[in-house]
Amino acid sequence: MKTLLTGTCIAVALCAFGAYAQAPNLNEIPPYKPEYKVEGGVRIAGSELKGNVDLLVEGFKKFHPGVVVTTNFMTSSEGALGMMFSGASDVAPMGDDAKIPDQMPFYNTFRYVPTEISIATGGYDQRGTLFAWAIIVNKENPIAKLSMDQLDRIFGSERSGGWEIGANADNNLLFTGKYARGPEANIRKWGQLGLSGDWSDKEIQTYGYVAPGFATNFQRLVMHWSVKWNSNFKEYVEQKEATTDAAGIAVNSQRMYEALEKDKYGIGWGALA
Repeated sequence: MKTLLTGTCIAVALCAFGAYAQAPNLNEIPPYKPEYKVEGGVRIAGSELKGNVDLLVEGFKKFHPGVVVTTNFMTSSEGALGMMFSGASDVAPMGDDAKIPDQMPFYNTFRYVPTEISIATGGYDQRGTLFAWAIIVNKENPIAKLSMDQLDRIFGSERSGGWEIGANADNNLLFTGKYARGPEANIRKWGQLGLSGDWSDKEIQTYGYVAPGFATNFQRLVMHWSVKWNSNFKEYVEQKEATTDAAGIAVNSQRMYEALEKDKYGIGWGALA
């Protein structure tokens, strides 16, 4: 299979796992220097991010020993924003996207959408970590690159509009007809992407993972939050990781690749592994 890397990242409410094509050079990050003294209490509720929240709290308190930090991981990512707009927490660490149904009650409470800060990359070749994702085609496919608009037209379908959230919508959530399109804008044949010969009239078969999880992230970054997929979209179950176990047994996330490896005309988005 061949990987087409796109400039994707996973940004979620206040704490996030980002998916990048390459890990950053930690030596290039300047050391943290407190600009002012923090005192009082900070309440954190949401995902423990596989132990990373506790490590962040420990490091933060070294610089700000006067702060009392409490953590509550019972809600995990799914209830993190609910804890914030109900007044029970100040920070909402999440391992996935802040979905529109979660952001709406937050906006109705505070009259602005939650601030999102990405703090970590997706894991690679390491069991137990969320993965970065990429666009994958069969190794026989000669396609060299794809734009975000082309990906939208390949994986998505005709729709009446899409969502703008945050800075592009006056810190609001706005459904707009700006992203509406008819079926004539869909890309369904490889010839529409410039491939010729035997490829020109062949249908593009799409692959990916079931919602929610990374499907929500794809809808957000590529499809303007639309939930209308290509009608031939084949869905596979993800397992929040993509690395085989010690015995070499594949995880569910890799099942899609087994199908795509046999499908010359397929294209998928999935774990970078």
